Amino acid sequence: MKRRILTLVLAFALVSSLFSALPALAEEYDSVEFGKTYTGHIPRENATNRYTIVLPQPGRLTISTTILGLSDGTEAPFTTHWYNSAGEVIWTGFRVFAPFSETMDLEPGTYYYENERTVGSNKYGSFNIVFDYIAAATDRTYVHNMRANAPSLYSDLAFTGFLSYQSDTDLYKIELSQAGKLTVNLDYEPVLGLKHLTRLDVYGSTEEHIVRLGGSSHYPSPPFTDSVDLEAGTYYIRALRDTFSSFSGGETGTYIIRATFPSSQNPPSSWAADAVTSAAELGLIPYALRSGYPTPITRADFCALAVKVIEDIQGEKIAERVTFADTADINVEKAAAMGVVSGVGNNRFDPNGKLTREQAAVMLAALAKAVGKPLPEKTATFADNEKISSWAAVQVGQIQAAGIMGGVGNNTFAPKDPYTREQSIITIMKLYNALIL
Repeated sequence: MKRRILTLVLAFALVSSLFSALPALAEEYDSVEFGKTYTGHIPRENATNRYTIVLPQPGRLTISTTILGLSDGTEAPFTTHWYNSAGEVIWTGFRVFAPFSETMDLEPGTYYYENERTVGSNKYGSFNIVFDYIAAATDRTYVHNMRANAPSLYSDLAFTGFLSYQSDTDLYKIELSQAGKLTVNLDYEPVLGLKHLTRLDVYGSTEEHIVRLGGSSHYPSPPFTDSVDLEAGTYYIRALRDTFSSFSGGETGTYIIRATFPSSQNPPSSWAADAVTSAAELGLIPYALRSGYPTPITRADFCALAVKVIEDIQGEKIAERVTFADTADINVEKAAAMGVVSGVGNNRFDPNGKLTREQAAVMLAALAKAVGKPLPEKTATFADNEKISSWAAVQVGQIQAAGIMGGVGNNTFAPKDPYTREQSIITIMKLYNALIL
């Protein structure tokens, strides 16, 4: 009896050690560069190789290990651990033979990876390890698995979603302006596409389940299209990933969802339609701005357009940030870091404030400067020049001379008038075309 108790205690101690939190000192971990080869060593005595990985946005992390030379032995040499930034184990690989690769789709953040000689292994020697990362081409900017943060789907506009190891559910909101048919298409995204879901369901505004989409299959595989007749009102679509089929907890990755339904969303005006279509095809319009085109644009939404242009032209994500007390919008922080925007005082940005025409001119001129192509200085020639604020006079002249912004009729600029989403997209497209020449 005593022997059995001792065996259980030792087994519990072993499991506890394997799943214990990472060491408290983050400096014990080597920060990695993606694509670079690192050489590690498994000595005769127990030792652990530790690495820090920072993912700037949602994406797929692959860790590949190859052997340079190991002593003879019969046991698998490696046990691996993945930790999140809180030090919690998110995955452990037992008795892993090299060469091997481990892949996981993850949210942005800091992660830690360890490999060590498996307890009881008699192999030791050197190995190479490479960390590769592919960013997910997704329209989402945050995990949306609750009704309170569910993004709206706009009729006939595709949204690229992402289901990760940490988040197995996506929730979307749709508004039917009148009774009619809801048609949902789920398509495969070719780069990091998931292979199948567990479920795709439609729920009502009071959380009642209405219908399961994708047929009777337990694991509906994209591409597929399904539809249901609904009354006018608010509904939610829930995408739930399979959590059983792979070592990392199930099928993860990106997918494309498109819903078509009766909607009252505002399309672009006829004179703006071509520019809006071109900008959308280039990926320069964030999904959240692909409706309500004739409505005034906010300061934060204009930042989202500006950041899209800068990152497209520079070919990389903006890493720098400037923070404000009244917003945590990542596009505002990026645009401020690039000098495209500034605050309104007292460390405030006023993200929901409506953008005026003269403010738009200042931001457009600053955007050109941010990518290294400042516009020539010119004096504006509008009949209402005296109404332009002194802090915007130079920039209004710059964007007028460059043909980026014009007047509103009768040679007037109307500097204090609100600027709309479609006007913003048109001028962003004009500036983009001028900057890439």
